[in-house]
Amino acid sequence: KQWYQRRVRATVCHDVINGGCRGGTTLSLLHDKTFSLVGEAASQDLCLFLTQSACVPYFGMLEKWLYKGMIDDPYNEFFVEEFGEGCQLEQVQRKYELVYDTYWEKRYSLNIQQVPLFLGKVAEKVLHTGKYLNVIRH
Repeated sequence: KQWYQRRVRATVCHDVINGGCRGGTTLSLLHDKTFSLVGEAASQDLCLFLTQSACVPYFGMLEKWLYKGMIDDPYNEFFVEEFGEGCQLEQVQRKYELVYDTYWEKRYSLNIQQVPLFLGKVAEKVLHTGKYLNVIRH
């Protein structure tokens, strides 16, 4: 049994490293692996533990975006990306001749590759929620 769990851990590590996974792609891989181990309770529990542990910092980023409209993503793992971080609206408008509506449309976007599978159906809503908080705040 323990040898099999070691094999599962090694496989997960191998898949994450060789797949260049980070952020949402790592969560998707762990999610898939957890569901692929149905019937193997100990290995599935291990993958579930890894998934839950990996979700903690990611959901911290998600919470900050949903409740404050702020992105705290030092390693570019989150599925919402900010264009022109730290730029003021006036600077961006002058440089790119953007109107106010276009600025908010282009300032934040989805990085589809970083959307975890289990958030795929709500990714657009998550993006717009944080955007709206930013519009209200500014």
